[in-house]
This record gives sequence, C-alpha cells and structure tokens, in this order.
Amino acid sequence: MIKKNISNLVVVFTLVLMLMPGVLYAQFEPSITIDDASTGETPQLIPEGNLDAVITPTTADTTGYDLLRYVYTWNNSKLALSDNDLGAGDTSVPHTAKIVISTDADAQFGTSDGLAWYLHVKTVYSTLPAAPGIALSEDTIAGPYTFDNVPPSATISLDETVDGQTADTTSVSPVTIAVTGDWSDITAVFVNTSGSFNTATAYDFTDPSTKTLTYPLAGTGSKTLYAWFEDAAGNISDAASVTFTVIAGKFMDPPEDLTLGIGNTRPFEIAGAGAESYTWTIVDAADGTTPSAAATVEAGAYTAVVTGVSDGTIKVKAETAGASPIYSGIITVEQLGYTITHSYKAGLNLVPFSLSGTGLSMASDLRGAIESANPGVSVSQIFGWDAANQRYQTAFVVFNGTGLFDFQLVEGASYFVQTDGAGTLNIQGSEYVSISVATGLNLLSAPYSKLNTLVMAADFDSELNTDTGLDISQIFGWDAVNQRYGTAYVVFNGTGLFDFSLDIGAQGYFVQLSGNGTYTP
Repeated sequence: MIKKNISNLVVVFTLVLMLMPGVLYAQFEPSITIDDASTGETPQLIPEGNLDAVITPTTADTTGYDLLRYVYTWNNSKLALSDNDLGAGDTSVPHTAKIVISTDADAQFGTSDGLAWYLHVKTVYSTLPAAPGIALSEDTIAGPYTFDNVPPSATISLDETVDGQTADTTSVSPVTIAVTGDWSDITAVFVNTSGSFNTATAYDFTDPSTKTLTYPLAGTGSKTLYAWFEDAAGNISDAASVTFTVIAGKFMDPPEDLTLGIGNTRPFEIAGAGAESYTWTIVDAADGTTPSAAATVEAGAYTAVVTGVSDGTIKVKAETAGASPIYSGIITVEQLGYTITHSYKAGLNLVPFSLSGTGLSMASDLRGAIESANPGVSVSQIFGWDAANQRYQTAFVVFNGTGLFDFQLVEGASYFVQTDGAGTLNIQGSEYVSISVATGLNLLSAPYSKLNTLVMAADFDSELNTDTGLDISQIFGWDAVNQRYGTAYVVFNGTGLFDFSLDIGAQGYFVQLSGNGTYTP
C-alpha cells in the first residue's frame, strides 16, 4: 500500500511539473538565413540599409504546443544565451511561417572596427489548451558577421632615409614617401597630385612590412601629394597630404616602374647630368646590387639603352665617382607577345585558342581570318567542347555563305575547324590568364609561353596536376591528316603510358580531369 501511494504521488508531481509555467522542455529551435552579409572572420563593409534575417520555423511536430513569437538580439558573443540573457520579455517578432528580422545596419554596426557580430534567436512557445506554461527554445545563433566600417588612420611624409631627401625637400625622382599609421589595417594606398581619388595611382600594401612607396614627379618647385588608405573591408580614409619642394638634382629618367618586353629596348638617361660619366649596370630589383642577366645595357656617358633578355625584375643602376648610385624604378622583363601558326588540312582540324588580345572574339571572326589568309579556302563549321555537360557545343555553321549560331571564343580552349582545303593562319597575342576546368573531358590549349617546358603529354599532365591539384587520366589530340583522334596518353596506377610529343602552337588537346577547378598557366 505504501509503495502504491508513493507511485501515485510521483505521477501527480510529474503532471504538476508539466503544467507549471516555465517548466517546459527547450525545443522548437528555428533556422536563420542571412544573404546580405558573409559569415567568417574576414572584415566586410556593413550592408547599405537594413540587414535582413529570414527566420524559418522548426520542422518538428508541434502538436500540443502553441508557437507564439521569436525573441532576438544582436551581440558580440558566440556563446548561447541563457533565458536570463534572452528571455520571453525581450525584443520580439510574431511567429509566422517565415518572417524577416530587419536590422538598421548603420545604427547597429556603424562603429564596428573589425568586431564579430552574432544574431541570437529563440522561439517562445506554450502548451495547449489550458493553463499554458511559457518556455523558450535553445538559442539559435547566426554568425560571426565581421563588420568594419572604420577606415585606417595614417599620414604620409618624405622618407628622410633616402639620399637626396629631407623632411621638406627632394632632389630625386621618383620621390619616396613614408606611410605612418595603421600598417596592419592598410591593404592599399592611393596617391595623386590633384587631390582627386578617382585618378589616383594604387599601391599594394597587403604585405605588413611595406611602409614606403615611390611616386614619379616631373619638374621642380613646390609639390603636394595626397594619399588615401584602404583596409581589407574596403573602407577608404579621407585624404592625407604632404607638401615639399623638388629641387634641381640628378635622377633616372624615366623614373617610374615599367614593363619591358623580351627583345624590346628602352632608353634611360640621368636627368640633370653635367660633364660626369656614369657606369651602367643591370641589377636585381630585390637588393639593388646583385647583377642580373634578365636584360643587357649599352651605355654612353649619361645615357643607356636597355634590352630585355629573359623574365625577371631588375633595376638600372648608374654610378659616378663621389656620388651615391642612381636607380631606375622596378623594371619587369617579360614576354609581351607571341605569334602562333595554325596549320589546316582539308577536313576537321583541332586548333588552340591560347592567346588573348588576338582581335578574334567570335567563331565568325576566326572564320573570317582563316578565309582572308587563305584565298579559295572556305570554313564550313567551328565547334568546341562543353566540359560542364560533357558534350560537343552547338556548331557555328556556314550555310550558303552565311554564318549561323555564332558563339564567343574562350581563351585557353581549343576548337574544331572544318575547312575544304589546306592553309595556315598566324595569330598574335599574349598568354591567356586562366581557364575553368570541369570533371571529365576538357578541350584545352597548352600555354604557348611554356613551349620549351611542355614538350610531352606527360609534361602537360605534371603541369596541370601541380597547378590545379587534380588528377589527369588521359590526354589526346586529333590527327587531321587521317581525320581521327590521336592515340591517348593514359595514366594507369600512377604511371603514364603511350607518351607523345606536343605541338602546342598548332594543336589543341582533350584532357580528362578528376574534378572542377581553374588552370592558371
């Protein structure tokens, strides 16, 4: 009898707990979707206007419960809030099938300087039908949303460690400017002489060790430079400025950084030179002293002609007795252009489109160039490969002399071209920047700049694997003479078989890849 009474008491006590307000189990957590900002620790600008969060109700069975409303708050805590921190009496919105919590972004986040924000949302609910008890779900948290709406603070001045510069004068060009301030926040500095941000020159300051920049100036007299500072979120400061006097002196002309093509020449001289004679050398740009073979110099007394030889970054150095060396800006020596030759046989030809800036943007442009270069030869169709869908593209076709179904040529891709006779076409341009690749077969152009290193199919395999991290299972081309696919280079158990020589100036290649990615030569 005693056991039975105790058992009944337990049942009654349990029923009382279930009916008491605030003793419900925490459940019915909603979900949160915010599309106007990105999550993570990378700083971003606050959205313009309102930041909208879409609150979607729980998908759990709510039989026996009444979902009343959502309470919410934005704060800087990534930890779940207790019911004392976020409770039934806090700011709320009604419970509906889907509702938007709209926050004035400027009012809420406008003074954030790299702070991480979190949106906390709870569902307020009760039991039905009589004597309902009020309860809250667990805290659903969205974030972090790292907002930065405060631009960097910095100033500029003449770099007094540079020979020929004091706090307010310089006799050298380009002038060297020191940046002082929030170096850790600055990602770019914009400089101009007019005070107009729209025409300012941009300098990369993503390397925290970068604390100076060089700016070319012409002539003497009073000069004012203006600078704006940008952070990773895109905040740009008001202009800082420095005023100084450029006095007569000797400097390298041209003074600015520039690009010199391999095989091209560029004259240099010492502006303001008198009767003195200079020794000219080509040095590595990194340290200004190590000789470099990326260019050669043919020197006069105070003039020189520099010729690009191979890829590299250099400076031109001029020295005379009793004076500090005079340097040019940084000169990037690189290949600025290529000429490739397509060879066409009667029938289908698979040709690379591996250059940019060719003047050929559409399939119809390629047809016109081929027929213009080869009188009497006609193009009947041009088509490529749709890697995303693993099928041939709709062909550009010529019917009764009219081109139909024209399409945009993609740099880095290759195309089948059907002609009724033999011919050639020279195409000039620079190396393509990148091309998207997909799982399966891709129809690619090997980069012409690597003509001397991508000699075999296995070389192209290694190049693509190193750059994209993807595995290559086969590479094959097209035999235009016999109008059939070439024998494939295949990779079996990690070993390449049936390797063959590439002809990357005249031939495109199918490449089978293990995933999606971007190939950047």
